[in-house]
Amino acid sequence: MELLLSFDILRAMKKLLIFILLTHIGYGQYCPSLGPDQLLSCGVNSTTLTADLSQCGAGSNPNQTTGYSVANIPYVAQTNTGTQIFLGDDVVSQSQNIGFTFCFFGNTYTQFYIGSNGWIGFSGGQPANFASVAIPNMGLNVPKNCIMGPWQDWHPGIGGQIRYQTSGVAPCRKLTVSWIGVPMYLCTNLQGTFHIVIYESTNIIENHIQNKPNCPNWALGTAVQGIHNQPGTIGVVVPGRNSTAWTTSNNSYRYTPNGPVVTPTLTWYQVGNPIPIATGVATITVTPPAGGANYTCHLIYPTCNVGWSTCNLGSGLGPDTVFVAPGPPNLNPLTVITTNPTCNGDCDGTIVVTPTNGTAPYTYVWSPNANGTPILSGCCDGTYSVLVTDVNGCTISATATITDPLLVTTGPITFNDTICFNSLSEQYSVPIQPGYTFNWSTVGNLSSGQGTNTIDVDWNGNSNGFILGGVQVIAYNAIGCSSLPVSIDIYILNVLPVITPVGPFCSYDEFVVLTALPAGGTFTGTGIVNNDFYPTTANNVSNTITYTYIQSGCTFDTLINIDVYPRPMITPITPSNSFFELCEGDSLTETYTITWINPGYNVWTLFGQTTQLDNLQVTWNTPGMFDISVVHWANGCVSFPQTTTITISRCPEMLYYIPNTFTPDGDEHNNSWTPIFTSGFDPFDFHLTLYNRWGEVIFESFNSSDSWDGTYNNLPVQSGVYTWVIVYGDKNNDKKTLIKGNVTIVR
Repeated sequence: MELLLSFDILRAMKKLLIFILLTHIGYGQYCPSLGPDQLLSCGVNSTTLTADLSQCGAGSNPNQTTGYSVANIPYVAQTNTGTQIFLGDDVVSQSQNIGFTFCFFGNTYTQFYIGSNGWIGFSGGQPANFASVAIPNMGLNVPKNCIMGPWQDWHPGIGGQIRYQTSGVAPCRKLTVSWIGVPMYLCTNLQGTFHIVIYESTNIIENHIQNKPNCPNWALGTAVQGIHNQPGTIGVVVPGRNSTAWTTSNNSYRYTPNGPVVTPTLTWYQVGNPIPIATGVATITVTPPAGGANYTCHLIYPTCNVGWSTCNLGSGLGPDTVFVAPGPPNLNPLTVITTNPTCNGDCDGTIVVTPTNGTAPYTYVWSPNANGTPILSGCCDGTYSVLVTDVNGCTISATATITDPLLVTTGPITFNDTICFNSLSEQYSVPIQPGYTFNWSTVGNLSSGQGTNTIDVDWNGNSNGFILGGVQVIAYNAIGCSSLPVSIDIYILNVLPVITPVGPFCSYDEFVVLTALPAGGTFTGTGIVNNDFYPTTANNVSNTITYTYIQSGCTFDTLINIDVYPRPMITPITPSNSFFELCEGDSLTETYTITWINPGYNVWTLFGQTTQLDNLQVTWNTPGMFDISVVHWANGCVSFPQTTTITISRCPEMLYYIPNTFTPDGDEHNNSWTPIFTSGFDPFDFHLTLYNRWGEVIFESFNSSDSWDGTYNNLPVQSGVYTWVIVYGDKNNDKKTLIKGNVTIVR
């Protein structure tokens, strides 16, 4: 047995159900949201608006009515004080106005029909059959295109009420059709109370049954609670209640469309104008009127769901409205007046700016030289910018260029870049410029010309070398503007030539090439030819030579003394060309002399050796021819040599005997050949060689005492003539003597 709930509890449950439903499909923020109001910037008359759908939530769109789902919901008691319609048994009412457009199984309806047996339909000519059958059913006696709440044999003609009522505010109205206390046919003591509710825009159907008894004695007591389409091909029923016997109380079911999702169209409006300004786009550009305008964007659904957004507002704020106002006009270009500086490099220029429109007061921001006034003073050469803002915040910028007047110029200075050391007068000048005065400065002594374009400077007493900025001038024009200093560097040239020392020389010496630093100068003096010094033509005394060097027009010279000495003179050697003959063991001492004029010394040469003596004393004990020479040195010069030859002859005493025949026949006489040397030879420097007629050496000895026995290779040679050669040395000197002859062998 079902529990009976009080009317207050049912009402509370209904409110809870509606709250849960709207919370599920509603939104807590604006949907769509259009953002904050926009007060456009200066000179901006248009802006873009974008519909933000992020707060609209997923699944918030309705579904088409091509299909339905059915679900039990908490029972909510219904009250119907609407129009009562009087129907008899098994009849269908005339068409009644729904009061709004309702969609059912894909079709749109504005009228409905009431069947006395507990159903409402949306097309005329439906059968009023009292006995229920299971749906879907295409039978002619089965009501179609209807909502059965439930279909059973009711008898309103004998009691109870049937009422219908449209309530609510468009586009969220509902139609409630109620059977209140209507008795059942044949079981008139049993009454039923139930309500069919259909909703505008959502097309939801609710069936609230306060009490539904059963009369099993009539038409098997069966009843159908469901919805049936026009062809009778689709029936959506409450489980267990499809032409079955059943009872219930305080019980509710909802039929919710579950066909394809219905997508709305974004539609933009200027508030106050019902004509859309854009559709189907999330972003639009608007140009508001001078005073501004409000704009909104709605989700517009087709006819069946036209009020969906409104009906499902829930706790959200609905479509947003945004106010857009155009910006004030831009500021026009400023009037700019500039005054340039007096002289190049001065900072006494000015800039004055004046707005030509906008609303005072104005603010001025300068860069550089921040200043809050329209006049900027103390300006140097350069570019300045200013930003002017009026009371509306509109800005205009401008730039101004301060230009220096041309720099006073002078120069170049005309001058000699090199000054000779201790120069007394050097002139410097710049071009004449009418009305100009000139201020000169120099490290030299300014002799004359200060204030004019030409000066004279005395450099006497200044050190040589490079002087940076040695002369400088500044020019002034008629209004006192000055030029930049123009200066020149001065070089005072002082060259100290140096001659490479030479000499002393002898009068017979070859010429020498004179050198000096720096090179490139000229030598002059006795004995000079070009840059060569010839002692042969110079004086036999000190010769003064001058070297002159010229550079950059400056002349520098230096002197050097070169000494030249004459060749010494000497007399011949005495005694001269002597001849002596010495016998073995004898010796002879002789003194050789010369005379000279120039003080100095004598150098004698004998036997390849030199001796420094005034006179040469020699002891002779060796035969031969000997040269004696002598020179005299004075002041580094040498005389011509004097020479004499000394001949020493040995007394004759060389004695030797060489046989010309011997008979090596083995008898007692003359069996060997022996050369005999007695004196005058060196026995240690002796060499004997014997040759046969073919020039072959058949005997050789280095001993003067050796004899030849007439053999060769230990065999007797033939009788005949043989040639001998003897080389011997003189025991008193290195002289060698060669003698030769023949010896005959007789056997």
